[in-house]
Amino acid sequence: MFPSHDLTGRIEWAGGKKIGTQGLQIQFESHNDPAYWGGFAPIKADGTFFLPDVMQGTFDLRIAGLPEGYYLRSALLGSLDVTNGLKIGGGAITEPLVVRVSPAGAQVEGVVMNSGGKLACTAAVVLIPSGDRRSNRFLYENSAVDQNGHYEFKGVTPGDYKLFAFDHAGVVPYFDAAALSGYENQGQAAHFDAGDRRTVMLKVIVTGTNNP
Repeated sequence: MFPSHDLTGRIEWAGGKKIGTQGLQIQFESHNDPAYWGGFAPIKADGTFFLPDVMQGTFDLRIAGLPEGYYLRSALLGSLDVTNGLKIGGGAITEPLVVRVSPAGAQVEGVVMNSGGKLACTAAVVLIPSGDRRSNRFLYENSAVDQNGHYEFKGVTPGDYKLFAFDHAGVVPYFDAAALSGYENQGQAAHFDAGDRRTVMLKVIVTGTNNP
């Protein structure tokens, strides 16, 4: 048995513009064991939060309920940058966790075409982080296209990604590296900086399910 620790913190708004905290939560998920949900805590009106009994391990973070276009820009535990993984060890946590969010999330949109050059009106577009960020499920995004084959993601955390347009939602368990590997070379690589507004056109990836 290992001791758990209470964690306190606060949210800050990049640029100094504050918004309401109603409905906002800070969420934790184990970096190495997605089956273990680390927990969540509401963010109070004064911007603070309290998460009791956090177990030891490394956790990915996100702020759920942010306005459209916002993303978690940074997270600091004292002077330690934990944006890419909050490590909880055996010692007591003596510093607050300060998370900063920004309205300058990237935006990407486009349309999906099938092999016949027509709009793929039932495709499912998935935005998947590249490299070692793939272990962070909070960075993944997915969306069905509309009747015009259009998709859109807002509030994307800057970095390197691949976009996949599968011909049927739910066909590929894309969190599974082995399942995704067969489609890896069909993904469209893209890099996003803060504030980017990009259009990326995609071709549908055939998984064996017919696409009208």
